[in-house]
Amino acid sequence: MRALPNDIRKSIIEAKKRGEPIEDIIKWFNVSRSTIFGIVKRHRETGKYSPLPFPGKRSTFTAAMNDMIYAKVSANPSITQEELISLLNLKITQAGMSLHMKKLNLTLKKRRCIPMGGAGKMLSISVKNGKKNKSH
Repeated sequence: MRALPNDIRKSIIEAKKRGEPIEDIIKWFNVSRSTIFGIVKRHRETGKYSPLPFPGKRSTFTAAMNDMIYAKVSANPSITQEELISLLNLKITQAGMSLHMKKLNLTLKKRRCIPMGGAGKMLSISVKNGKKNKSH
């Protein structure tokens, strides 16, 4: 949910200072009781009515880094995320890179290749009595 605009927050504080009933403020601004009390409490404690910053860390990827990622993936579509991380000297985990690539709408799907048998069938190898037996 998005934060309430500052003008609505200011109006809520002014209505509360005028002594308007909480139920009326809830109806006028279509906000919950806890939202009203949170805004009033923040204003009382800090003198501010602006929303708190969203929690979490800001992305360390700049627009230039994103452009480099696009360029590397375009030049070499078979590049893995690990190779991309080391090539660009990024301090990020593979999972973090995967999340960032999702945000960029980039996918690097890799399939493990299993050698095919001579007739186009998958080659399976089983071990019986210490000997490898190939079957198709």
